[in-house]
Amino acid sequence: KKFRIGFHMAGAGALAANRMGSEALVTEDGFEESVGVIHLSHFLMFNLLLPHVEKHGKKTGTKPRMIIVGSITHNPTELAGKIPPQANLGDCRGLFQGFQVEDGITMIDGGPFDGPKAYKDAKACNMMTIFEMHRRFHESTGITFNTMYPGCIAETPLFR
Repeated sequence: KKFRIGFHMAGAGALAANRMGSEALVTEDGFEESVGVIHLSHFLMFNLLLPHVEKHGKKTGTKPRMIIVGSITHNPTELAGKIPPQANLGDCRGLFQGFQVEDGITMIDGGPFDGPKAYKDAKACNMMTIFEMHRRFHESTGITFNTMYPGCIAETPLFR
């Protein structure tokens, strides 16, 4: 089937790192795997696709959309977000320090590794990124940036 560049959705719900692991899994680039796959890869992909999606929208006269699959686990006002540990990016010290597992930096906030928190933090980053992309680029590109939540999928190891 043809890939429709006017509509792109990204999600990583089947990621093995969503387990309740006590040790960080590492991407090929040296990042903690949950954040690397769930957030950083989506961030990179959306930024690389942006000019192509914009061009497609103008060429076809359509209003393209770019969507990241969200989760309520990052939101502390929702039941799933109240389950410890809660998402908390702190001052993003881990990102500013390079976010390399080999340097002992496994979490965005610079704290010790916590698998469920890494997942929730990555989802919080996705939410902030998609809304910031809409704020920065919607008016100039015509692209609608949004997130959607498919509902609770309780069979995943995150809630076990």
